[in-house]
Amino acid sequence: MIKEDGPCGEMGSASIARYVKQAEANPHISAILFIMDGPGGMVSGTATLADAIYNCSKPTLSLIDDGMACSAHQWVAAAADETWITHSTCVMGSIGVYTSLADIKGFYEEQGLKIHEIYADQSSLKNKDFREAMNGNYSLLKEKH
Repeated sequence: MIKEDGPCGEMGSASIARYVKQAEANPHISAILFIMDGPGGMVSGTATLADAIYNCSKPTLSLIDDGMACSAHQWVAAAADETWITHSTCVMGSIGVYTSLADIKGFYEEQGLKIHEIYADQSSLKNKDFREAMNGNYSLLKEKH
């Protein structure tokens, strides 16, 4: 799940949220069905879509048909009035957030390239959680996100 529409035509959560609001305003639509199958995605934009579904005055239904609704997809599925799962092999769950950091400084230093990070005095806390994680202290990153 991505926030904005993708370059290959995949619809982002912001566009889906707009469609939910359009469907809610359309007197010819009596309910909204979300057919879901996904492992999750970006946190950014997910709350907006979940709120649009949760606050919709029309009945909403999430359908997981021989697939999955994990992480961000589960967040969105759970916002509907009902969630249906079609098979015992469907997966729903796996809530959580993670990030991956690659420490490339050593590689570049071996190549003779020195990396300097310079922050304005007023920005001493900027990226502090990530800087601490690069030094092996993951607690700030885990608490914040």
